[in-house]
Parts: sequence; C-alpha cells; structure tokens
Amino acid sequence: MKLAQTSFSLLDFGCALGEALRVFHHHYPAAQLSGMDIAPAAVSRCQAELAEIAAFSVGGVEDISAHYDVIYSSHVLEHLPGYRTAARRLLAHCDRLCVVVPFAQLRHGRTLQPDSDGCAGDHQHTFTRSSLDFLVEEGLASRVRTYLFAAPGARVWRKAVAHAIRNALCRLVGKRPRDLQIIYEIVGRGAQRLTAGAASSQGEILSHEGLVPARPRATGAARRSRP
Repeated sequence: MKLAQTSFSLLDFGCALGEALRVFHHHYPAAQLSGMDIAPAAVSRCQAELAEIAAFSVGGVEDISAHYDVIYSSHVLEHLPGYRTAARRLLAHCDRLCVVVPFAQLRHGRTLQPDSDGCAGDHQHTFTRSSLDFLVEEGLASRVRTYLFAAPGARVWRKAVAHAIRNALCRLVGKRPRDLQIIYEIVGRGAQRLTAGAASSQGEILSHEGLVPARPRATGAARRSRP
C-alpha cells in the first residue's frame, strides 16, 4: 500500500538515526518530513547527515505540538509503560498513525508487564492484534488495520539469512515464525483523505526491511464494511 498523494507531512516519532526517513524521502521527495527522538546524540547525528531532507528535534510524545498528515513510530510504544496514553497523544496530532512493535512477545512464557518502578526501558507490553482497538472503541479512530511480518531485527546479514531460513522451516511444519512484528495502521476520525493511502507507506517500509506482510486484519469501519 502506498501514499498516492506525493506531498504530505510526516513525523517519524522515535526516529533514531533517521533510516526510515531516508526511505520516505527516496520515494516521496516532495513530502515534508520531520523526525523526533528523546536521544540528543541521535538527533544531532540526524541534523548533521539529513538536514537537507527533514527537520529534527529532541523530545517525547508530550513535546509534539504540530499536526501532521502521518505520524510513523517504529519500536517505541513497547518501551513505554503507558503506551495507551502515548497512542492517544500521537493520534491527536495526525490524520493517520502507523505503529510498529514486536508481536506477541513473551518473557519466560508469560506476557510482558510494565516494570514496577514505572520507568521506560525494556519492553513493557505484549502486543496483540487488538492492542490498539481501544482507539476505535473510544471514538478516536475510524479504523485500525494490522499486518504481521517476520523481522530479524538489528543483526548482521549472516544471522539475518539464518533467521529467514529458520522462519521458512517454521512455516513448513506449521509453527509460528520467530521475531514477528506487527504494524498498526490507524485512521483518525478527523482524517483528511490521503488518496488510497496507508499511514506507513507500507510498500516502501516493508521493501526497505526485506519483509513480507501477512493478510491484514481490520477493526472498525473497514471490518464492518466487509461482506
């Protein structure tokens, strides 16, 4: 799925070193891109290397003040004890929200729970397909679509190849692949139409990561419209 409208504003929240923004700029050079991260060192590096394609700032979710056509956030919410509050705040500042997190992650066979001290750090939550459905139930979003894919994460290429082979074997024997990730594509209630678009510019991000999405699941208006 692609953003058919080539001129749009996008914030990469939790941009790290700006890898996703490089992909967005490559495919949509007319897009108005921004990146935000809580790490000053990461933002400094982005400003030094990517200032020509995007504007960067240091901050957390409470520091977002502008409104964007799209907010993209990859591997951020799983670190936040209050991920629901963060998701609400992100959606309040955009028409379409794309969130990427690990899927159905367990620790010692149990679902993840926030740290007792309430501090962000290690992964705090186990995300399922319905983890962000509350945005529709609360009337903040009109639709949530989800996509699953297997990703090796930050590994050298040999390990990535081994990971891909292992997951292929898992599928052959009917087991679930390891290291599954989930993408949530969320359309806000007041969203202006980005013609036939998806918040994540799905084709570009998956192509960049070398990933193949599974059949999507829809919640809200999209699900109700299906026969």
